[in-house]
Amino acid sequence: MRALRTLAGFTAEASQFYLSHVAVIPPPELRRKVFNWIDAWRQRLDNGDVEQSSFAADGFLKLLEQLRVVLLQDSVLMRERFPYHCLWQDSLFQDELYLEFECELNPALENEVEPADLLLQRAVPVLENKASVLQQLLNLLN
Repeated sequence: MRALRTLAGFTAEASQFYLSHVAVIPPPELRRKVFNWIDAWRQRLDNGDVEQSSFAADGFLKLLEQLRVVLLQDSVLMRERFPYHCLWQDSLFQDELYLEFECELNPALENEVEPADLLLQRAVPVLENKASVLQQLLNLLN
């Protein structure tokens, strides 16, 4: 995994990256337009209106619900990169809700400032290392 993270342009350490486009969450009305059958299955599962209920079915629906968000967020980037792809002809990407979401997300893509807590996470090991070296030097001098 470390190699994959570095090849993707992130640091080798886990959870040491930030994707600016995930800061903007698509509105629920837009999310429901992706995999629109999920809500019906969620309701059936919650009401016990299925032959067999399981944690796997619940987990699968949660995964699909999360993939709705990821698909919409990433589509803005992909649409910019591949503007003539036939996928963008789908009515979802012509929908006013999607176009509003795209307009809301674009400024976040331009903002490359990483959150302070992530910067601090990266700085703490470096600071700890520097303090350790200084302590060792002081110990040698005494």
